[in-house]
Amino acid sequence: NMEVLFLNGIEGITHLESNIFQGNLKNPGNLKALYINQCNITGALNELGESPFRGLVNLEVLNLDENRGLNVVNSGLLDGLTKLKQYAMFDASIELLPPDMFDDCKATLEVMTIYCLPGPQDKLGTHGFFDANFFRGMKNLVTMSFDFC
Repeated sequence: NMEVLFLNGIEGITHLESNIFQGNLKNPGNLKALYINQCNITGALNELGESPFRGLVNLEVLNLDENRGLNVVNSGLLDGLTKLKQYAMFDASIELLPPDMFDDCKATLEVMTIYCLPGPQDKLGTHGFFDANFFRGMKNLVTMSFDFC
């Protein structure tokens, strides 16, 4: 009945396949916190289909810090994570967040931390990094932190 999983500093993790946790954990629905930090993830997390986090229905914390090659977040990455409270991604190369990225967890999300984003911060609105409705419905969000490198 694992509730917290740390996958930190594992250079062999270069991508996460669709449904990888649902297919490899005995009770993926029990997982409440997932830390995938300082790995070697490149490209997109859900490039090959459905989200790797599918089936983690009770996940409250998702931390993807220091995956410097991670440069794409596709729509559907957080689909089904209706209990997510904390999302963190530090030191990645994300250039655009899909407007529907947090749709399934807008009601529960409390902390959003995304650091070291490329691009000029004066182009937040015109660059398209945030859609006009990106934060709509995030009524429980108490901490939001973004930083551009």
